[in-house]
Amino acid sequence: MKRGGWLACVCITFLLSCAAGAASTSPANSDERRYRDALSALENQDPDSAMTQLESLITDLPDHAGAWLDLAILVCQSGAQNRAEELFRHIEERFSPPPAIREVITRYRNTGCPKPHPNKLRGQLSVSLGRDTNATLGVPYGQVLLGPTGNTFEVQVAANQRSKDSIVAGLEGELSIPVGPYGTTLFGYLSGRRFPSAASFDTSTWAAAVTQPVPWRTGQASLLSAGLVHSRMDGKSFQNSAYLNWIEPLSMRGDDMEWALDLSGVQNRYEVNRAFDSRVLEIRLQHSGKLGAGRYVLGAGRVQDNAEANRPGGDREGWSMQLNLAYPMAHGSRLEVFMREQRLKGSEEYAPGIISTHRASVTRQSRITYAHPVSSQEEWRVQARRLENHDNIPLFEYTSNALEGVWSYSWR
Repeated sequence: MKRGGWLACVCITFLLSCAAGAASTSPANSDERRYRDALSALENQDPDSAMTQLESLITDLPDHAGAWLDLAILVCQSGAQNRAEELFRHIEERFSPPPAIREVITRYRNTGCPKPHPNKLRGQLSVSLGRDTNATLGVPYGQVLLGPTGNTFEVQVAANQRSKDSIVAGLEGELSIPVGPYGTTLFGYLSGRRFPSAASFDTSTWAAAVTQPVPWRTGQASLLSAGLVHSRMDGKSFQNSAYLNWIEPLSMRGDDMEWALDLSGVQNRYEVNRAFDSRVLEIRLQHSGKLGAGRYVLGAGRVQDNAEANRPGGDREGWSMQLNLAYPMAHGSRLEVFMREQRLKGSEEYAPGIISTHRASVTRQSRITYAHPVSSQEEWRVQARRLENHDNIPLFEYTSNALEGVWSYSWR
C-alpha cells in the first residue's frame, strides 16, 4: 500500500507544527527507528505490520503526531470508518493541526473509508522442524490398571499405543482470495507432518472453506463460515469433517467486536472406525480487547459431543475455555499465546462389565510463539507446544511437548 510523496510532506509539516508541544517528550533514537520501521512496512505494502507497529508506538509515545496521522489514514484505508473517525477527531482535538493536515483529514472523511475489495490471491508457505516428546499421543506406561476401585485389573499396553519421541518435520500452505462485491472469501489449506521415529503416525490434511459477512443488522455484520477437512494417517484415510460456524457480534468498540457469540457445529466421520462418528455442537461467548499494546480474545462455552453410532461411553458433554493473545514487540516482532481447556464426561459406562465407569477427560492445549520478521514477506518463528489429556481411564492419558522452528513466506 504505497503512498505518494505528498503524504510524507504533510506529515513533516504536521510534525513541525507540533514541535513545541512535543519537545518535552522528544522520542529517543530507538523510538524514531520504530517509526521508520513502520513507514518501511508501508512502503513494502505490509499494512498489517505497519498498523501493529504504529499502535505500539502511540501507546508508548502518545505525543507522536506523525504516528497518529499515519495510523488514522491506514485505518481508514482498511475500511474501518468508525475507528478512523475516532482517530481523526483525536488528532484535531489534541494537536490542533494546520490547514494542510485538516485538508488531508477532510479528504479521507469524504471518501467514507470504503472497504477495499482487491480480488487478489494471498497465501503463506511454512516449513518447520522440531522434536515431539510424544508423537504418537500414546500412554507413557507399559501397564495400566483398569476397573472400579477395589476390583481393578492390570492391562499390558500394546507397543503401538505407547508414547514415542520423534523428530517432526512439517510443510503447510494456505491460500485465500476475496471474490465478488459482498465480502466473500475462499480459503484453501494443505499440510503434512512426518515423524521419522513413528512413521505410522505421519499425517496429511487438506481443508477448503468459505466465509461470508451477513449484514442483517444495521451497523453490524455477522460472519458465516463453512468448510470441509480431510485427514490421512500412514497413507490411509483417517477422518472427514464438515463444519458450519456463525459469529454474532453483541457489542462493538469502533469497528472491532468487543463481545460476540460463537456458534459452531462439526460432523466427524472416522474412516478407521465408524463407531466413533459424532456431531459436535459448541456455543461460546467471547470477549476481545486490548491488553497494553497487545490484543486478546477470551472465550468460554458449552460443548455437546453426540455419538452417531455405538461409541463407547455414548454422548459426551462439558465446557471449554480458550485464550488467544498477540503482543507486538520491538522491530516488528511479536509474541503469541494460545491456551485451550476442554472438559467432557460420557453419558454411559465406557465398556459395561470391563470398564464400568463414565469416562471423564480434561484436555489442555497450550502454545507460545515468538515471531520475528526477516523481510516484508518472510519471518522466523520459534514455538513451544504442549498437549495433555487427563483421564479417569488411564489407557487414554497422554502428555506431548514439542519445540519447533518455523520459516514462513507470505504473499499478498
